[in-house]
Amino acid sequence: MIGIIGCGNMGGAILKGIIGSGYDPKDIYAYDHSKEKILNINSHVNICNNEKEVINKSKYIFLAVKPIAYDKLLNDIKDLVANDKVIISMAAGYDTEKIEEKLGNEAKVIRIMPNTPSLIGEGYTWSY
Repeated sequence: MIGIIGCGNMGGAILKGIIGSGYDPKDIYAYDHSKEKILNINSHVNICNNEKEVINKSKYIFLAVKPIAYDKLLNDIKDLVANDKVIISMAAGYDTEKIEEKLGNEAKVIRIMPNTPSLIGEGYTWSY
């Protein structure tokens, strides 16, 4: 199960790419604090009521929120991130060590840097 917290430009692009690759939308859980962004997804994914619901229902969780929102988000979800979850961050300037520190040392964290052509399905990403 895949979860996405934040369905703006990059989160939406990642979501479309995952679905476009053949992943079943019924196995995707998404949340955004903006109801408008959630309604724009229109891809038959499971829409969650909050971040915690995404964490509870997903194994791989993309954090696609602005870096300024990370401290609050990580504090809100830290008690739910067990060692069987994988957190995938795409926040510039917020490194994996800081996320691991906030969530606990056993957290599995991957940092990706998607590029803007991802918005039209022509981009790529890398992990480090």
